[in-house]
Amino acid sequence: MTTSPSSWIIPAITGVIALLLGALLFFMVILGLNGFTEKQAEPMLLATLVLILGNIVLSAWLSGWLTRMMQARTEVSMWLIGPLAVLGATLVGGMLLMVGIFIGLLILSFTYK
Repeated sequence: MTTSPSSWIIPAITGVIALLLGALLFFMVILGLNGFTEKQAEPMLLATLVLILGNIVLSAWLSGWLTRMMQARTEVSMWLIGPLAVLGATLVGGMLLMVGIFIGLLILSFTYK
């Protein structure tokens, strides 16, 4: 395991971006839960928080892994590897998070008609 600054800076940047994306999606879920009672919406809010925390961890780990893999296999500059790893991990994590939240909202809407 390398102790270079890129080994912790890139996952940290990815984690912050994933946190901001999670906060935005949490706000969107709250808007989407308009019309449901507190008792009906509480499981979805808890599931959303768990998905967001999982997304932060997964995205940070994935960006660190992508950085190490690209450093080992290519001779590309770190100035190019870093943004690519952050962008790739954030996009994958964000898409998985949106799919999970969308499925949760669908299940909730079909459960409480």
